[in-house]
Amino acid sequence: MHPGRRLGATLGFLTFFAAYFLPFVRGTNEPWLDLAMANSIVGSTVSMLGNLSSKGVSPSSLVLLLGAIMIVSGGAFGVYPKAGSVLGVAGMVVETVGESLSVAGKAISIADYGVGYWVLWLAAIGTLAAMLWVWRDERPQPKEESSKGWSG
Repeated sequence: MHPGRRLGATLGFLTFFAAYFLPFVRGTNEPWLDLAMANSIVGSTVSMLGNLSSKGVSPSSLVLLLGAIMIVSGGAFGVYPKAGSVLGVAGMVVETVGESLSVAGKAISIADYGVGYWVLWLAAIGTLAAMLWVWRDERPQPKEESSKGWSG
């Protein structure tokens, strides 16, 4: 297996870990693990799905749901860095935009994001680097032309 694919698989595992267990946004003074599960991308998506039928569907909820699905899918496709990097980076862009849409009227600062946000961004960019590494080594090499004809 190409080392870039191994790197992509490792970063895909890191993406899964961060999406499930690391807090995406900062919370209150609850115990860390409970806070992480409640504020992780997957935890907030599961609670959002439970509230969709009672509260209705808002556009920001759909954007956050789409971003979470893209991020988890990017982690699943980590061994295929092309798919994993595109899904991971696009999912993080969608999540970042979705977070700013969900808190309309309130300014979001960098300090509002938790460690999960930054780990997911690093994993997405790392998977993008793994994709470039695999692409560089696996692309077809140009064939050398034979010296038929004039030798001058």
